[in-house]
Amino acid sequence: MDEISFESRQIHVTGLRIAAMKGEIEVGHTYVYCLKNDSRDAPFAFGEDLYVAESVRRQGVARLLAVESIEVVKALGCYKYLGFSRFGREDQHRRLESYGLEKWGYEFRLDLD
Repeated sequence: MDEISFESRQIHVTGLRIAAMKGEIEVGHTYVYCLKNDSRDAPFAFGEDLYVAESVRRQGVARLLAVESIEVVKALGCYKYLGFSRFGREDQHRRLESYGLEKWGYEFRLDLD
């Protein structure tokens, strides 16, 4: 086999921080990243770090953030949206499914720090 070499090139990624506001106070936030690979014409997106302040939990803020995230990535023309959750968080899994996401596969992780 011939020697393998590698080439890297930068790609465009759109990253957004979506904040849920109650008046002037931020009560939650999430991050959405939209990027494109060579296998599709349309980009895909994933969400990360959905957080809701303890004082307003169980009041629908997480659902509003999730719905807003999905609307944002639709507007960006993404063909899919990925949400991640650890094993053992069945309540969170049910919540993700209630937002329209379905269990699809496994996430594999390598911590580098």
